[in-house]
Amino acid sequence: MKRKYLIIFLYLPIFLFSYQLNPDYAPNTSFQKSKEVSFGYFDYNEWLTFASLPTTRAHQMTAFCVVNGEKKWYSFGGFQVSGGTVQNIVLEYNARTNTWTEKAPMPTARAIGRAAYVGKTGKIYVIGGCQTFGTGLNVVEIYDPVNNSWTTGASMPIGNHDFGIGVWRDSLIYVIGGGNWHSASPPIASVYIYNPFTNTWSSCTQMPQPLGTPGVGIIGDTIVVSTGYGSGGATNVTFIGTINPENPTQITWTTGPSCPGEIRYRTICGVYNDELFLVGGNTSAGVTPETRSYNPRTNTWSQWANKPTAVSNVYGIAVDPTGILYIAGGYTGTGYVTAHEGLDLRQFNHDVGVVRILPSIKTPPNVETPFIGVVKNFGLNTETFTVTCLVYDSIGDTLLIQKDTTITLQIRETLAIEFGRITPPAGKIYKITVYTVLPGDEDPSNDTMRTRVEVRVGSEPDGFGYIYESTQEPDTTTFVWIDPTSGTPLSGWYPNADDGYVQRTLPFPFRYYGQTLNNIYVCTNGFLSDSAAYAFSNTGFPTAIRNHICGWWDDLDLRTSGTVYQYNDPQGNFVVFAWVNVPRYGAPNEIQTFEIILYRNSVIRFSYLNMTGTLNSNTVGIQGIYGANRWYHQYVFNGQPSNHIVDDSVSIIFYYPPYLDIAEEKYEKVINTLYSLPKEKGICEIYNLNGQLIKKISLEEKEIRHNNLKKGIYFLRFKTEKSIKNYKLIIIR
Repeated sequence: MKRKYLIIFLYLPIFLFSYQLNPDYAPNTSFQKSKEVSFGYFDYNEWLTFASLPTTRAHQMTAFCVVNGEKKWYSFGGFQVSGGTVQNIVLEYNARTNTWTEKAPMPTARAIGRAAYVGKTGKIYVIGGCQTFGTGLNVVEIYDPVNNSWTTGASMPIGNHDFGIGVWRDSLIYVIGGGNWHSASPPIASVYIYNPFTNTWSSCTQMPQPLGTPGVGIIGDTIVVSTGYGSGGATNVTFIGTINPENPTQITWTTGPSCPGEIRYRTICGVYNDELFLVGGNTSAGVTPETRSYNPRTNTWSQWANKPTAVSNVYGIAVDPTGILYIAGGYTGTGYVTAHEGLDLRQFNHDVGVVRILPSIKTPPNVETPFIGVVKNFGLNTETFTVTCLVYDSIGDTLLIQKDTTITLQIRETLAIEFGRITPPAGKIYKITVYTVLPGDEDPSNDTMRTRVEVRVGSEPDGFGYIYESTQEPDTTTFVWIDPTSGTPLSGWYPNADDGYVQRTLPFPFRYYGQTLNNIYVCTNGFLSDSAAYAFSNTGFPTAIRNHICGWWDDLDLRTSGTVYQYNDPQGNFVVFAWVNVPRYGAPNEIQTFEIILYRNSVIRFSYLNMTGTLNSNTVGIQGIYGANRWYHQYVFNGQPSNHIVDDSVSIIFYYPPYLDIAEEKYEKVINTLYSLPKEKGICEIYNLNGQLIKKISLEEKEIRHNNLKKGIYFLRFKTEKSIKNYKLIIIR
C-alpha cells in the first residue's frame, strides 16, 4: 500500500500544474456540497439515444431552430480532441431523419463561445469564444440556416469566452459574465446586449459579482444565472435578474436559491417550459451526470433523470420546444465523446408505444425462446389498445408468429407480453415487428419497433458492434496457443520494468473500433493501448486509457523474472504479444503466461496457457477510444462474473463481423445447394454466419458438396490468381 500512495504523491504536483492552462477542467479548488433546497423525481422523463456525432467533439456551440418546417439543431466549432486544433466545422442534425450533415464552415474557427437563435430574424448568432485558451474573441458571425450562408455582425465591446447567453422576447441577445480560471481571463461581472435588428451593442447593469462559465437562461423578463466559476473558484450561486421592459439595459439583481448537489461549473444549459435546465458539469469528483432545473415562478429546483453519458464543456442544450433536450459530444473527464443523447420530457394526453423487443439481437440455438414485446402507456390517460407481433423466418421468408392482443394500461404503466415460443436451430435469422394501434395516438414515432435476431452463441454486440466468443461459453471457439518464444523479447520499459511501457510497430495496419492502428504500446501490466499508459491498479470499463486491450490487466512485475515477447507471423497474418512466466507484484510464486494475438482481419484473441495464484484481481476485455457509447466489452473484472474467471487453457476472441468482409449485405443472394466452380486454379473458402472459416476446398474439384453442412447461411469466397468472388449460400433442406 505504501508503494501505491507514494506514486500518487509523486505525480500529484505534475497533475496540478498541467491543469493550470487546461481548457477542459479547472485546477483543484475547494468544493463543497450545496444544501438540497427541494426537488422531485418525475416518472415520465427519460434519456433517449440518437445518431452519434461523426467525430468526438467538445467546447462546441449549439442552437436549435426550425428550417422550412424541419426541426434541426446545429453544432458550431469546438475541438475534436483535448489539446487539438480549434475547428470551424458546422454540423446540422435533422431530428426527423436522425442524421448529421456538414454545412458551410464558420468563417472564424473557435470554441468556448455561445450561439443563439432569434426567430424574428431566422438567424443564428455565434458570438465570442477563443482560439487560444485564455484569449477571448469579440467576433460575431451570423448563420442563415435556410441559405446555408454566413455574414458578419458588429464586434462585441470586449473579447470574451466562457460566458452565458440568453434571448429576450425573441429579439435581444444578452451576453452575461465570462472568463474562468485562466490568469488572462478571470471571471467578470459584465452584461451586454446585442440588438440583431440594429447590429449594435449596449452595456447593461452588471451582475452582483464576477462569474464565468455560468448556466444562463431568460424566462419572460427574468434572467436566471446559476453555477459557474467565481473569484474564489467553483460555485452553485444563483442570481435572478429582472429586466426593465422600458429600458432593457436596466436589470435588477437578487439572489435565488443555490443549485442543489455538488458544486459545479460549465454546466450545459437551456430553457424549456419556463425553467432553466442545467445538465452535467465539472465537479471536484469529475463530471456529474445530474440534471437539474430551476423555476423562477415557484423559486424551486427540481431533479430529473441522470444523463447516461456524463459530460461537460458543451455550450448550450439544443431545446426542441415540444420537449426533447439534445446534447451531443462533450468532455467526460478523460476525453471527448460522440455520444448524442436527449432528455425526453414530452407529455401527451394519449400516447402508447413499444419500448423493447426480446430477444433483441441474438438468441442461443436449440433453446426454447419466448418472443416478447414490452409496451408502455406514455400518456396521461388510461388506455385500451391493440398490440401486434409478427415473427418472420428471414431465410425461408415464412411467417412463424402473428398474434394480436388487446390490453389496458394505466398511466405510465409498462407491460411485457409474450406472443409465442420457438426452439430455433443454429443459423436462423428472425425479423420481429411489434406495433401498437391506438386511435388518436398523439405520438406515432414510438408505435412500431423492429429488430433482427440471429440464432448463435457468443455475446451481445457492444455499442460499436464487437462481439466475443470464449471457451468458457459452450460451442463457440477452441483454445489456441501460439508459441512466442522464437520472437523478440521486449525491453527498454519506461519508466521501469515493474510499471512501464514500450512502443512497438505493428507488422500490418490493424483496424480497431473504426480506426487504423499502426503502432501499439505494450505495458508490463498485461495490456496494450495506443497511449503511453502503465497503470498498475486495474479498474472496470470504461477506463481512462485510450484504445485499451486488456489481456490480463493486473499489477505484474518484470524486474526479476518473466519475459514479454513480440512474435510476428512469417506469413503476415497475425502478431503475438505474450507475457511468459511473469509474476504478480509482491507474489513471485504467482506466475502468469498468456498472450494477446492481433490478426490481420482485425480479430483479437486472448489465450491463457498457465495462470496461477490470485485469479480474481484483474480486468479482461477491450475498449475503443475511451469507451463512450458502450464501445467496450468487459469480459471479467475482479472475478465478476464468476463463470468468466480466467484459468488455464482458456481462449477468448473479440471481433467485429463487418471487418471479416463477409457481411450478409455484401454478398449476392443465391439460394442453391450446389455451385459450379471456376475453371481457374485456386481455392474455395466456406465461412459460417459468425465469420469463422469452416471448410477450404481446392477448385480442382468439380463441385462443392454440402453433405456435411447443416441447414443455414454460409458465405463462399472463390480465390483465383485473377480474382476473388463472394457468394452467399443458403441451405434450406
